[in-house]
Amino acid sequence: MALAEAMARGVACVCSDCRGALDVMRDGVNGWVYPVGSTFALSKILREIVSGERQLPDAAVVRALVSRFTSSCVVRSITNACEAEVERQGGTPMSAIGANPR
Repeated sequence: MALAEAMARGVACVCSDCRGALDVMRDGVNGWVYPVGSTFALSKILREIVSGERQLPDAAVVRALVSRFTSSCVVRSITNACEAEVERQGGTPMSAIGANPR
């Protein structure tokens, strides 16, 4: 959650390749990813950022890559999935009867 929140503000991040992080991280695009437990890889990335060898990505690019995680996008995805399941089960989706929670 903190990773997505930071990126929503345009802050490039450094994180390990643990589960969940790779949903929002694109190595070298909106930040950098290192192998879990590799302090050497983490320190190398940090040294290269501080020395200027690695350029920070543009804040707009960082923000754009996490925009699909905004609350409105998540609600829309869940609503669409629910409506598709209602239709699959033979029911009438809310949007078909004029009730649209989006």
